[in-house]
Amino acid sequence: MIECEYLVVGASYAGSLLAADLAKKGDTLLVDKSEPGELMNCGGGLPIETFKKLEVDIPHLTTSRILIDIKGLERSFPAKYVVIDRRDLNRALFEKALDAGAEFARLSYVRHNTAEKTANFAYHGKETAVKYRKLIFADGFHPARVRITQKKKGKLPCGAAKVQIIEGETPYPDTLYFKITEDNPVGYSWIFPMPENRLNIGAGGFHYGTVPEKFITDLKKSENLDGKVIIRGGGVLPVTPIPKVQENDTYLFGNAAGMVYALNGEGLKHISDISKLWANTIADGQNLNLKWRFSSTYLKLNFASYSLKMILVGGKFFKKPLYPAACRAAAKSRNIIKI
Repeated sequence: MIECEYLVVGASYAGSLLAADLAKKGDTLLVDKSEPGELMNCGGGLPIETFKKLEVDIPHLTTSRILIDIKGLERSFPAKYVVIDRRDLNRALFEKALDAGAEFARLSYVRHNTAEKTANFAYHGKETAVKYRKLIFADGFHPARVRITQKKKGKLPCGAAKVQIIEGETPYPDTLYFKITEDNPVGYSWIFPMPENRLNIGAGGFHYGTVPEKFITDLKKSENLDGKVIIRGGGVLPVTPIPKVQENDTYLFGNAAGMVYALNGEGLKHISDISKLWANTIADGQNLNLKWRFSSTYLKLNFASYSLKMILVGGKFFKKPLYPAACRAAAKSRNIIKI
């Protein structure tokens, strides 16, 4: 049986970021069904301050503004962001975790036993058991797992995204471009410039698990994007932070803990902001639930989640989608106060 101090399930952005810190405190094992750098799952944009904090040397482009096309009406405001290939970012953080001393095993999670502190994983049909002291799930948003952990019934609110990297030049240089249309009134499409004459395009929204391919097809047609598709990806996103992220010696982190700003789908910044709190609290054996709920990150994410719910509920009440109007108001206010 394999033994370790800290067992981190999920070696993508969140898992590798946390494992790099935990490896300095004890034996850390990263487990994932695929090696980081193989999958594409988001837009790949993050604030420039967050990118600098990560200290990774990967190809990137810097943008200076956000442009939002809301049903034909454009709003623009300054915003310094970095756009990367998410695969490059995941790989760079994974290598930092390994350099810090973490080990990696290519395995698929099957189940775990909290009483015995063992977790079972599969590889080519054979199971492997791991004995751990602390178990951290950082492998994305799994509604079934969170529902069991929180002892809640019913459908959990979530969103979804589809993303592609294609060849071609952006029609919006130096810009993160977002588009909200009549066809997608509770979501948005985007075009981000990337290094090496490529674009990151996609569509996301609050569609409970799936985004119609039509949203991306319509975006390509309206913006004359006909470049070769390099890779496709996407996934399910949480729209509310999970209040209980620790149960005994089992923890949730990253998207598994709902660390996504619901109004715009941004998660990389918030995961980075809170990772050291997770590592230190887990290593010290303190109560993470209390620290999490009183953190500024949790309060921000809760605010965004509550605002989104009110927008969606209000839209149903008035029988008219309010998300585009909310985006227009937010963009206008950002422009006025020069953030």
